[in-house]
Amino acid sequence: MVGSLDDALLRLKGEILAPDWRLNERRAAGLLRALAVVEGDTRHRWPVLMVCAMARAAVDYLRPRGSAAPPAVLDFLKQVLAQLVIMREEDEPDSAREEEIMGRLYGRFIQLKARLASNPGNKRSGPGC
Repeated sequence: MVGSLDDALLRLKGEILAPDWRLNERRAAGLLRALAVVEGDTRHRWPVLMVCAMARAAVDYLRPRGSAAPPAVLDFLKQVLAQLVIMREEDEPDSAREEEIMGRLYGRFIQLKARLASNPGNKRSGPGC
């Protein structure tokens, strides 16, 4: 169960380090709960909220597709989670650095969405990217 920010960050770290490159329903639900806790704790930090939104979109894309999802989506999710943990664990938040991280991730997010949209085998069957 994810209740505190520390628990949520531990959950995110565990997902980053998970050797299994599939996201089953149980892991996806736990990950979404952890993201909700992080979002609730960072309402005033817009770049962190945007990174959380990109992570949620990746999870929403992966959930209905399971192991049929392109590996690039889970790779992106793990990168976003790693940056999110780094942003939340900084002693002194630096808004300029957070905006730069968010901008880089958003650029990669848009590229991934375009690549998924251009591949006819990746038609949307649910919410997400």
